[in-house]
Amino acid sequence: MSALAVADVVPLERTSAPRLAGLCPWEDADAFAELLEAFVKAHQPHGPTERSLVDRLVWIEWRRKRLNAAEAAVHVAHAFDRAIEDQAKRRTLNRAGVTDYKTRDQISIVEILRGSNEDDAETVAAIREGVGDVEAALELIETGKGYKTALARLDEDMRDWWESELNETEDGKPKYQADCASLKKFLSDHALPWRRGWLTVNAARPAIRAQAIAESFDQARLRQLWDMEARLDRQFEKALGMLIRLQEMRAAGAPA
Repeated sequence: MSALAVADVVPLERTSAPRLAGLCPWEDADAFAELLEAFVKAHQPHGPTERSLVDRLVWIEWRRKRLNAAEAAVHVAHAFDRAIEDQAKRRTLNRAGVTDYKTRDQISIVEILRGSNEDDAETVAAIREGVGDVEAALELIETGKGYKTALARLDEDMRDWWESELNETEDGKPKYQADCASLKKFLSDHALPWRRGWLTVNAARPAIRAQAIAESFDQARLRQLWDMEARLDRQFEKALGMLIRLQEMRAAGAPA
């Protein structure tokens, strides 16, 4: 590249500041500057016309990124709107295989959408461990290992629940006694069914999330975004074509 050509390429730091003025307050100025630098490096604009066309290419590409973010936002908004509407929630859960009405009542699709499959896997593993603790305590009672041994086999949350139950009364009499018979009844009738039910609910979360996301497709709103993206594509192709023609003319020695 000649000395004249080098001087004609305006350094990025001298030209990027005005361009950043068009960014929204929440947008990443560093990411925009990196995109601008990449386009300048790729096209090496000379003169105000070529620089203006490179600017245009950068902004078109940036707006396409905005549309991608907007498309994701449309999906999220529609998914959450459906999650709080009773009929839509029921249909989503049915399609995900959750048909028991008692289980459905315990499920918040909004809360599920805010989680992840990784979080669900950790939760399910913890609940399974809790179910195993209750089953092991019942087995200890069945084999005559004693009240204290069975109680010690339970996790802290279950022991706290049991302690609160010991303080409950029915018809003025203690609901439970601190013995094997009462502990067995509590674990068999309440604790184990509850934990198994909670395990069922949480095991279904990935399927529910996938179904809710799939149903978040809002064709009317997305069609508008796709039309805008198509217009940006045409604008990009036009600006790029003009830039290439100008650079070919310059390379051939014609006035640009």
